[in-house]
Amino acid sequence: MLEFIKIINSDYAGVLSLLSSLIMVVVTIIYVGHTKRQANYAKESAELVAKQIKIDKQPCIVPYVTDSYGSVWDATDYTRMQLGFTIKLRNVGDSPAINVYTLADIELQFTEDSDGNKKLLPASLLPGFVQALSADEETEINIHFETSEIKALICELRKASEKNWERLRTNPSHHHYTGAKLIVRVFFKNLMGQWCESTISHEIAWLEYKNPPPRKTHNLNENTIPPQKIREGDEFKAVLSSHHIAPFVFAMTTDKHVIDVLQGYTDESPWLSAALKDNCT
Repeated sequence: MLEFIKIINSDYAGVLSLLSSLIMVVVTIIYVGHTKRQANYAKESAELVAKQIKIDKQPCIVPYVTDSYGSVWDATDYTRMQLGFTIKLRNVGDSPAINVYTLADIELQFTEDSDGNKKLLPASLLPGFVQALSADEETEINIHFETSEIKALICELRKASEKNWERLRTNPSHHHYTGAKLIVRVFFKNLMGQWCESTISHEIAWLEYKNPPPRKTHNLNENTIPPQKIREGDEFKAVLSSHHIAPFVFAMTTDKHVIDVLQGYTDESPWLSAALKDNCT
């Protein structure tokens, strides 16, 4: 047996040495690979924690409709109407919001678009824009609607009024009909470059004269529009549902969605087109 070992030792010593070296190399490679994976895992964990900390500190802008104002005047060849809203934007989050865009639409409840959806009447001019809004900071944005949108709104409110009178006569326990809604959307970025969207919705109950004369009867609709009509020189305002019952929605969104929403305004503004290209791509 001893002689056999001596033969192996003398004849295969080089082979055994080579095998030992190869085994050590393989073990070393495995160890290095495992160590690298551990290092990468530790790095990814640290980055994930840092990212989570940033995610936990998010901006959250809440829009509040604080006032409305409308007027009618003679524009030479036609009677022009405007209805504006003052919207307060407040960042209730704990991180700054950047590139803040504010849009508003009137959603008609009885009129549909070509796709069968409730028709939206967009506010005039460009979306309101604020470069940045710090945590706990607030600002005001003014938006307004023009003659064609106001005429469509009044028509829709008249339909709702007629339906509600019929409802009171035939089925008073049925929920009231809503003629239109004011929908305010705010798009903004967090510090990680992710887009967020805040949406609030108010029911537009009716329009009423700004400084109405004393009522001559007990009819609550004596100074409301409809059934009354708007005439040249009138000043009026929109009566909205209370902000206490206005649904508010906050969500993360995508570059594509923001581009799709704002794209319709780019033809009117080369600046907005360039801003979308810089901030959304």
